[in-house]
Amino acid sequence: MPTKLIHIVPDGDVVLICGNKKDPTTHRICVASTFLSSGSTVFKAMLGENFKEGVALAASFGTAEIPLPDDDAANMIILCRALHVQHDSLPARVQPKELVQLSLIADKYDCVGSLRFASEVWIKHHMDTTNPAKMMKLLAAAYFFRQTELFSKIGRNLILASDGPLLESSEEHIAALETCIVNFKYNAVTADVR
Repeated sequence: MPTKLIHIVPDGDVVLICGNKKDPTTHRICVASTFLSSGSTVFKAMLGENFKEGVALAASFGTAEIPLPDDDAANMIILCRALHVQHDSLPARVQPKELVQLSLIADKYDCVGSLRFASEVWIKHHMDTTNPAKMMKLLAAAYFFRQTELFSKIGRNLILASDGPLLESSEEHIAALETCIVNFKYNAVTADVR
């Protein structure tokens, strides 16, 4: 399996190893534990004394390796750049499908705050879409990025533009959003919004 090394910082003390069945390349992402720990409670716990990764980091004077086989490398690189305050290295635009995946990873590692401003820009870039499938992805991304105002706007636009079941227009059925969609539909009907 081919390996690609990405240096978020050149002298990092942690290497995140991303690789899965979808991508035959193993990505080794060199990062600094201080940035990971300060921006993510999950990474802080992983790198603490109660987890083997933290024990390995403390015991070695080199680098600790953390395998992340379930995480997409491209999204993990974006997340690491945000955690390392490399905002000029973040993409200017992210497609709705990738936004959902990125928001789920940010939520998983409890570091949504590090992408707060970037996620707002990325979502707003697609606000003029009328495609229900894209709108569902934007709604999910806004939800997981905790962009409450955008979530409300997208939800309202989706309901007003919809003429059928909303979940059928989405490739991914995100269980957490089902209740929100029902509430939006109910509020739209009771408020007599047209």
